[in-house]
Amino acid sequence: MYCIHPSTKLLSFFFSSEKLVLFLQCWSLHVSSRKNAAKQRYTNRYTIRENVRSRFKAMINIHGTALYLALYTDVTNSKELLESMQAGTLEPEVALLNASLIPDIFPVLAAAHKTLEAKSRDSLTTRTLHSELVYNYSGSKHITESLKRCGVSENTAYILVVRFDATPDEIKAIEKLVIGKEISVEELEGRANQSQIQKQYKISASELGVSSLADAITC
Repeated sequence: MYCIHPSTKLLSFFFSSEKLVLFLQCWSLHVSSRKNAAKQRYTNRYTIRENVRSRFKAMINIHGTALYLALYTDVTNSKELLESMQAGTLEPEVALLNASLIPDIFPVLAAAHKTLEAKSRDSLTTRTLHSELVYNYSGSKHITESLKRCGVSENTAYILVVRFDATPDEIKAIEKLVIGKEISVEELEGRANQSQIQKQYKISASELGVSSLADAITC
């Protein structure tokens, strides 16, 4: 998921060097403004409120559907979580994301929104609502590869847990599900692996000159 921009080599045939520089500056501003506008459209759809049970968690309302998020580091049972997920016995069902690929919460909200849209049309690509969220976050069209890259592996120690419409009992169960240190979801940005994200989403250095990692992922 990355933006297409005009070829500098091609444009040089039509513009003088001075006009070319001006054109590219205007183009960068145009791309940046479109991304900011898109981000604002998404943000306006969500009512964000902290979960009253913990300052670490977040509950986000997307068109009437509550999205529960909890961030864990130093996770020691990722192998067991992966095995349960693959066997379809993970209870409660959740989306487990490799948090090192998440620069902030916005791309997760965009993926959740896309997932709910697919559900409303009865057109999920994957077997479950929560695996669909991981699939949509990956930006890939290959289900197995997307779940492998953006989901958890046997050695993943940094995990974002997401569930749609989590009940109080399910939240308690999730707290027992993951063995690790829970931290604030606000720490996503500072812990993101930028080089890994750029590789996964094919984000160039020039694109980061006019947008953030989160914007580039959702572009």
